[in-house]
Amino acid sequence: MVNKIYGYDEDLWYNIIKSNYWTGDRDVDFIDMVLKRKGKFRHIIDLGCGVGRISNRLAARGYMITGIDLSRKCVEEAKKIAENLRLMNNIDYIVGDYRTLFFSKAEFDAAICILASAWKNLDEMKLFLKNLKDKIREGGILLLVDIVKEKLLISLFSSPSIQRWFNFNDDILSLHTWKYNLTTSMLKTEKEFYKKCGSKLNYIARVEREYPLYSINDYLKTISIEWNIEDIYDPPLNLMNLDSFNDPWWAFSLMIVARRI
Repeated sequence: MVNKIYGYDEDLWYNIIKSNYWTGDRDVDFIDMVLKRKGKFRHIIDLGCGVGRISNRLAARGYMITGIDLSRKCVEEAKKIAENLRLMNNIDYIVGDYRTLFFSKAEFDAAICILASAWKNLDEMKLFLKNLKDKIREGGILLLVDIVKEKLLISLFSSPSIQRWFNFNDDILSLHTWKYNLTTSMLKTEKEFYKKCGSKLNYIARVEREYPLYSINDYLKTISIEWNIEDIYDPPLNLMNLDSFNDPWWAFSLMIVARRI
């Protein structure tokens, strides 16, 4: 039986995530800056770490990192990269669902979840945040980067063409179509994937997903039940190097910084 990750065959999911590893160079300076601005944090858990695009780069800067991800193939790749970079003394990778963290005590100074939200609704997010709080030491923080409704709608209404776009990473071409329902606030995505073989493109798969878009206020209300909201940041965009933004998610996102109550 083929393992599924968010509706994707795991091999396809792994290849997509692996092809985006380079974007960690784009994002890590900002994440590191916020961590340093908010305190002295040594042991960090990366929720939905993928192939370690942020984890490995933070470990290279001296942080102690635990990365957790659903995909065994992604975790194996993250370990391989860390070993090649001689970072294994600073990092540990685990296969698992971060929504049900199994650590028995508060082991971490901070948690980061960078465009890796896995909750299906706000109630599930509440349960996750309550569980996460018990794993973070007093005074620890959460850095959550996720897409928010307001930023997507501003872009959508000013440039409707963003509903259809393509992405070429390594040898995989992905075609994206988005359909947003204003009444239900649901975003439906349809994606087709092709593999480049010489001068030809071979069809791989089609994946359809539908999920709710949350407003800034939805996030703040939900997070503030268990955490103190400290800051909201717009992730920086380098307009002189737009080639570094291989998809729109970073541009449609906010970073919310919350501290453990």
